[in-house]
Amino acid sequence: MPTASGALDGVRVLDLTDERAIYGAKLLADLGADVVRPEPARCKKEPPEGDLLRKRGPFRAGQSLWHAFFASNRRFVPLDAETPEGERTLARLFAEADVALVCGAPFAVHAEAARRHPHLVVVDVSSLAPTASGANSWRRTSSPAP
Repeated sequence: MPTASGALDGVRVLDLTDERAIYGAKLLADLGADVVRPEPARCKKEPPEGDLLRKRGPFRAGQSLWHAFFASNRRFVPLDAETPEGERTLARLFAEADVALVCGAPFAVHAEAARRHPHLVVVDVSSLAPTASGANSWRRTSSPAP
């Protein structure tokens, strides 16, 4: 359970990111936001298969030090999105969130989220950047992973 308190107390963040935004989610949690990250329900297996950082070494006492650092002050919710219960859980998480962090989601996803949850602020951490020819022209960039 998150223990931080701070400037973002009372803000609920739904973390749907990959490794491109792990520090941003951690920073929001460290500032007091309630950051909730759904994980595949199978993450409770041995070895855990949920969050990718759980598999990244180095390890100490069987736990990834990367995951221990970046997961601090965040809550993880087991979720099987392919079941009706998982779909309901994800819908509830969206409804309860003030902010949704996503990585490179198609515009249609943003439009649907805005239609269903007008209060929601969607922050997309994308690996697209404007080209020299202008803001309407985009190119894929590389994003270093930790």
